[in-house]
Amino acid sequence: MKKGKQPAPDAPETARESAAADSGSTDPQEGASGLALGRKTPPAVVGIGASDGGLDAFVRLVGHLEPDTGLAYVLVQHLDPLQESLLPAILGRASPVPVVAATDGLLIEADQAYVIPPGASLTLTDGHLRVLHRNRTPGVHTVIDSFLKSLADVRGNDAIAVILSGAGSDGSRGVESIKEGGGITIAQDTSTAQFPSMPQSAIDTGCIDFVLPPEEIAAQLTRIGRFPAARGVASSVDEKDQQSVPKILHLLRERTGVDFQHYRRATVDRRIMRRMLVHRQENHGEYLATVRANPTELDLLAEDLLIGVTRFFRDPEAFAALKEHAFPRIMKGVSAGVPIRAWVAGCSDGAEAYSLAMLLLEYVGETSMDTDVQIFATDLNDAAVARARAGIYPHRIEEDVSPERLNRFFVGEDRGYRVARAVRDLCVFAKTRSRARPAVFAA
Repeated sequence: MKKGKQPAPDAPETARESAAADSGSTDPQEGASGLALGRKTPPAVVGIGASDGGLDAFVRLVGHLEPDTGLAYVLVQHLDPLQESLLPAILGRASPVPVVAATDGLLIEADQAYVIPPGASLTLTDGHLRVLHRNRTPGVHTVIDSFLKSLADVRGNDAIAVILSGAGSDGSRGVESIKEGGGITIAQDTSTAQFPSMPQSAIDTGCIDFVLPPEEIAAQLTRIGRFPAARGVASSVDEKDQQSVPKILHLLRERTGVDFQHYRRATVDRRIMRRMLVHRQENHGEYLATVRANPTELDLLAEDLLIGVTRFFRDPEAFAALKEHAFPRIMKGVSAGVPIRAWVAGCSDGAEAYSLAMLLLEYVGETSMDTDVQIFATDLNDAAVARARAGIYPHRIEEDVSPERLNRFFVGEDRGYRVARAVRDLCVFAKTRSRARPAVFAA
């Protein structure tokens, strides 16, 4: 139902990489993008989202871009569908890279910037932009989430998301998708944003790698573009330097008690490279020296490796199957008064555990069963367990939780929703250091 935070055995990191392997390509991006073998590797793509106050942030960012990073930039903003956009012209005067309006079927190229047209949704497929014109009526649209999700699907770890000034939470789901796919995520420092709620919502997901003002975002993008290993692109790291990785993992196990040796190697390499990017280091030996001198850096690396992306009722079909098929079989023959227990491994911020609790409460109520419900949930990440116990979630859970469930199982607060005490009391969250099995039920 969700990707927990338990170390996973070696496997193709993404469907994109599997496609590359099947195609026989030596470059994983070629197999995923549908490009023929021998063609130029497509550039890493930076999806930049903004809303209210976004023009100022856009100008400050693009004005500091370097013209030769090898990155492509796609700017997505909430634009008035009833007015012609002057954004390409305005940004073109400020930017050292060419800025053009996105058109359907346009091929993404390096060191170019593309701007969403008014009244449209924008996605990326096989290296080309796809423009879908909506009804030209004002309203709230999640155009940033839509583009970033498509970017994550197509480019995986070669995707970069940037969330700038704006009202609301558009882009938060998108950065989760980018992070889940192994990409890099950046949010504008809210103290520099005219409207901070959109970057703050992205930060609150726990999936943001860097929080910076627009000018420094441009500088960070330059470093990323010139350090392809940070994006998971194969580099010329020699064998001696690679020998530092097992030593880093050994120190990580001594520090945290978690053994990452069986974690996907591609993921480990990318997360280490991400931390190297923070310290502006170019080889593993330098980073090994850093973690030896500063063990708290190991905590940050572990946090990055254990990042989890989840949401309430994340897989609706799976939860429907639980209620319609699994629960009746589990409950059959259960004596009155015998509690129903469930365990959720890799619980992340608790959304799945609470979803299960709500579903069980609904089922018990609908069937008039005389039984209690107990949920046990574990995770390797201390911070995730703490968030789960608090049971506080942003307003955007309204996208996943029905009004009926929000009214019954949550209490509204200024910063979002808190899981009702009656539901929180059913759930016990704890940290685990062992590799856990999938969620199980017991009567």
